[in-house]
Amino acid sequence: MHAYLFPGQGTQFPGMGKELFEKSKLAQEYFKRGNDILGFSITDVMFEGSSEDLKQTKFSQPANYNALHQVVISGEMKALKEACEKLRPAAIRVINLPVSGAFHSPFMEPIVEEFKLVIEKTKFKNPICPIYQNVKG
Repeated sequence: MHAYLFPGQGTQFPGMGKELFEKSKLAQEYFKRGNDILGFSITDVMFEGSSEDLKQTKFSQPANYNALHQVVISGEMKALKEACEKLRPAAIRVINLPVSGAFHSPFMEPIVEEFKLVIEKTKFKNPICPIYQNVKG
């Protein structure tokens, strides 16, 4: 069994995935399928684009970018509730996302130092299964 894990936006770099693409016919098929679905060549951006290109949401999260009427907001619960109450009467579909934290927002800032300390104290062990990554060194 194989699993491909993607650490999220901000970790991408020019050339990522190129080695996999070059060595695997199956990967080439999936990349081509992705290009077709997106309507542009994401492989060109990944393999030939700049770091700045890869930071653009339209490339790093194209499904969200292509959903032109989709907006995600974060904030204090009271403010979010008020925003939802104002949007619903305008026939705007509002969905509360079932997440355990506002991980992509400034609300995480207070725990940064504590998190750093936890990571520094964590004893990392060798994995018990194969790990494949797109970073060398």
